[in-house]
Amino acid sequence: MAALPEGARDEAFLALWTAKEAVLKAHGRGIGYGLQRLRVAVPPQPLRLLRFENEDVDVWQLRPLNVAPESVAALAWRGAARTVRLASLPAAMLADTA
Repeated sequence: MAALPEGARDEAFLALWTAKEAVLKAHGRGIGYGLQRLRVAVPPQPLRLLRFENEDVDVWQLRPLNVAPESVAALAWRGAARTVRLASLPAAMLADTA
């Protein structure tokens, strides 16, 4: 990340953090298991798991999620590649559940 322009570092940090968090949660451990156990490609490279201690990175999928303009999110899973689709519930539907 040090090689990135200063203005791009915050965005890259958030992308890396959320990607690592997504992988660790999908693994079933969470952040407490250790962020140092994995390595993710640094933006602007495509989001990709490069190393995960005691795991085969080739069986892990990692995708950025475009959830909102000012938000950063990622989805991770172990297994075959899949098509990921996001949808929003209408506000009226959310109000009915409250």
